[in-house]
Amino acid sequence: MSTDPPSTTATRPAERQRDSRYLVGAGLVIAVLGIVAILAPLVTGLGLSLAFGTLLVVGGLAHVAHAFRARGWVGSFWQVLLAIVYTLRGLRCWRTPFSD
Repeated sequence: MSTDPPSTTATRPAERQRDSRYLVGAGLVIAVLGIVAILAPLVTGLGLSLAFGTLLVVGGLAHVAHAFRARGWVGSFWQVLLAIVYTLRGLRCWRTPFSD
């Protein structure tokens, strides 16, 4: 049995309506983006390739930061090596997004 007062545990209708508006709005945005992706596959491919490249570069930087933060760790060399691979691959996605 809960010790919270009933007014804090039950969702008010106004809050529920506001939350449902946000969900409907997000659904409409996703639907429009999906239609644009279907109608313009070249732009979609370019955008996804650039986004993937960005994630790889950020992941490479995170690996470098982790490798230098955990200096005493035996796997630091592998973290730096993996960071180099991630970063180079991300830069290649930026440089030639349609070749991959």
